[in-house]
Amino acid sequence: MTAFGGFSPGGRDLAYYCYCVTTKGRQIANQRFQEYAKEDLLFDAGCVERLAVFHQLNLTLKEEGKNELTLQQLFDSLKERIALVSANVGAGKTTLLMYLMLKFSGPQSDVPNYLQCFEIIVFIQCRDRHNRNLEEVVKWHFGVSCADMTAEDILRTLQHLRVLFLVDGFDEYNEVSLAVLQQLLDKTWHQHSRILITTCPWAVKDLKNLLRKKCKVSEECKILPITELGKQLDFIEKYRFHLTKCSDAALAMRELFSNLDPDVQSLFTEPILLLYFCSIFKETPEKKDKFRSSSDMLMDRFTLQKIVLKTKLSDIGVTDPDILIEKLLRVIGKWALEFLACNHVTFTSAEILILKEHCCDKIKVNTSNIEVATEVLINTMLVVEKSRSGSKDTTYSFPHKSVQETAAANYVARQMMLTEDTLQEILGVESTENERLREVLLHVVAALSRDSPRHLTRRWGELKEALREARVTAADVMDCVARCPDHAEAVAELAALTEDEEWHVRNASGPLLSSRRNPSSVRRRADAEVPRSSPHLKATISE
Repeated sequence: MTAFGGFSPGGRDLAYYCYCVTTKGRQIANQRFQEYAKEDLLFDAGCVERLAVFHQLNLTLKEEGKNELTLQQLFDSLKERIALVSANVGAGKTTLLMYLMLKFSGPQSDVPNYLQCFEIIVFIQCRDRHNRNLEEVVKWHFGVSCADMTAEDILRTLQHLRVLFLVDGFDEYNEVSLAVLQQLLDKTWHQHSRILITTCPWAVKDLKNLLRKKCKVSEECKILPITELGKQLDFIEKYRFHLTKCSDAALAMRELFSNLDPDVQSLFTEPILLLYFCSIFKETPEKKDKFRSSSDMLMDRFTLQKIVLKTKLSDIGVTDPDILIEKLLRVIGKWALEFLACNHVTFTSAEILILKEHCCDKIKVNTSNIEVATEVLINTMLVVEKSRSGSKDTTYSFPHKSVQETAAANYVARQMMLTEDTLQEILGVESTENERLREVLLHVVAALSRDSPRHLTRRWGELKEALREARVTAADVMDCVARCPDHAEAVAELAALTEDEEWHVRNASGPLLSSRRNPSSVRRRADAEVPRSSPHLKATISE
């Protein structure tokens, strides 16, 4: 494309624009991508090189069942131009896209074969609320190489290049980023361009509906959980070594995990959970025998955040940090709940100012160092960073959806204990919207079971109705019964809300079993037995 002779004036311009974007523009984009080569971990755990600790994820195409694919095999297997990558929270969806960006923008000799066929990468973050169209995203990527281009020129140039579009977190979209995504889907791109869109499983249906409306064909692949003990141990050892630069420390953490009960090991099947294991057991090793579910571990992660926050507040001379922390967590929890209800994770400039103002009102009672204490909270509970997809502003966002959910659940549980407001009033949404808050509600059940059993009993009718509206699943019930051994009889009632399942919950500390019934059957059954301390308690629910 460097020889422009023989082209029409419009063709010469297009050839020149393509040349600019794939040379100088790509250099600029590569530099921007490399700004994210390092990752600051939660809980002040430290900083790591993303590529050094990257765990090779195994994926599978949905129609091929359990056949595991490497990234090379995945790209070779894709038949359609759009691929949906679904996985649970914390399974590594964003990490996967960051890995692709960093490998593409690194030394040419290190670019994998499956990326060499693309001329440029464009990264779109669905949590972004600043870039209002695709042109703004592209201008950030390629900088001055787009300076002389109109919006039409930019899109026309991209249509003539082999582009890998990476769309992160469809389940976190907002009205602004959705407009960008719709613009992306409205266009016809080069036949060798590809679009990878990551999402949580619960949003796959909405994403497919959007693609169907745009007359787009796609295929779905899934990131598989890390279920093999050897891979779990390798993951932990690698992270621990790169954090401490100490082989002995890495081996010690590996040994600690290998000595856990197999039922506990089986809880840590996602990368984010394995990272939480490292952080939690570093600070509170006594927790290792108390986990019954992954949700237990998530709540302990929330406790760890409180420990970090308490340490930082004590360091700046805050009196009664425990009381202040409870107040501040209710402030942040209310925002988390509101954001989950409207599918937001990122604060606008106005919202972050309001949050800081609310925090200042609580802090000034405990310390004169108001500004510092406010920043301590913000930096502990939120991620503060420059936008990865084009904004010049600093963004404040919840680091992970699971962080939002546990913070929101803490707020809801405390409000149920402290006020007479109905649960639906506390949630602040119509009951038809409860499905978005299902994980929050399940955390609330466990929190009340642990912290205030009498409130769980008094509020159980409301919680059960809210979970019915939230379409509680079989997996949810198994998890919830495991987390509430002292209230198995009540919690087992949730089994009646699931469809086509027969339940036998034999021991809250042991395996929880369910089997799929005939779809035509309307009878549902749940058996629950609590631990040996109350062997007489058993509940059977039938309809």
